[in-house]
Amino acid sequence: MATSRTKRRFLDEDEDDEGPPSPPTPPPQLPSALKGINPAIPKPWSYKPSISQQSISERLFSFPDLQLVHPGRIDRLNPESQATLGSHDFFDGFRVQANTSFPDTVQAPPRLNTETTLHFGSQQQQQQQGGEPPVSWNCQFAASPNRLYLARVTSDGSLTGKLFSAYPIGNTANLSVIVGGEHNSQETHATASFEYDDSESSCQFTWRNPNYFELGYLQSITNKLSLGFAGFYMDKNQAGGFSLGSRYADPQAGRVITGQLGAGGLNGTFTFTQEIPTRGGNPRTSASTELTWGINPQTQAPESKWAAGLSTEFSNVRWMGNYNSAGNFRMLYEEGLNPNTKFQLCGDINHATGQYLFGIGLHFNYEIRSPNFESELQQIRQREDMFRRRQSTPSLD
Repeated sequence: MATSRTKRRFLDEDEDDEGPPSPPTPPPQLPSALKGINPAIPKPWSYKPSISQQSISERLFSFPDLQLVHPGRIDRLNPESQATLGSHDFFDGFRVQANTSFPDTVQAPPRLNTETTLHFGSQQQQQQQGGEPPVSWNCQFAASPNRLYLARVTSDGSLTGKLFSAYPIGNTANLSVIVGGEHNSQETHATASFEYDDSESSCQFTWRNPNYFELGYLQSITNKLSLGFAGFYMDKNQAGGFSLGSRYADPQAGRVITGQLGAGGLNGTFTFTQEIPTRGGNPRTSASTELTWGINPQTQAPESKWAAGLSTEFSNVRWMGNYNSAGNFRMLYEEGLNPNTKFQLCGDINHATGQYLFGIGLHFNYEIRSPNFESELQQIRQREDMFRRRQSTPSLD
């Protein structure tokens, strides 16, 4: 009879029946806020889709088992390939970065992050090729879970400020408003963006003075395929453009394929990212390729470019390298010396032009915790210890 009551208790939780006590509820895990405000770039092997309920495509096409996922953004169709083929992680010269965070609580904001960067000996700065300024200071302040302030000041006189505000719509949708401005030695402009996201689609509208407009939309068609479009218009030059985009993501196979085609097919981009399976999933390795084609604005002749890269991540080491059709070979080696210090080594070699750039960097992370943070963290650890003790206690059955 005791066994029958136990089975009936687990089959019907609403029935009030005596039986063995249910297992204790595990304590909440430490939030990702401890690792910083900006989320990490998504990867095929860590992509966790969210299932929508009664989505637009389900109502239109009557496919109740689509299980659509959030597609991302049309202007960032393949962040997985950009993590390997992009140039934002590469630098030359000597760079030191110090990131300091001031968390007040463990579970939620307010939270203040500051980052100071010293960058010297860069040939890109001397050649004015868009390199980083010698000194820069960034500040991020999360006033609430739905509001974030950002400020950036550099040694070349550039000043940037942004305000991010999020407004929930129902249980599955969210509207974000981004207002900002930038001032430098050449121009001063303001920007305003409106972003709408739900469980199956995303839409963005951006305005930037003087009279620049941009619109993008991406919709999940199946649980792996998303389709969308993007367009822009510049009143100053009386010019505009329109493109169609698609994204195919298979998390189980670790594969992401994207394509973007401009009006008339004269320009476009194709990317392919594939996770390389390894024993035990360590290291995490992925390969990416990218092909772009279009019309050269100077010669008005068609041209194409390609790039290929490989990225490998161990527990505390990251290696990344890529090569493109212009003859550039880039390499990045990053190793965590301890939980708060990272060492970086970069190289950029172009055999066609005979240019060789190398960089060495150190990245420090500091966390200054308030008394509220320490007391809350201690309570979480006490709940974790209590949960482990309950799990180790033998059952009475």
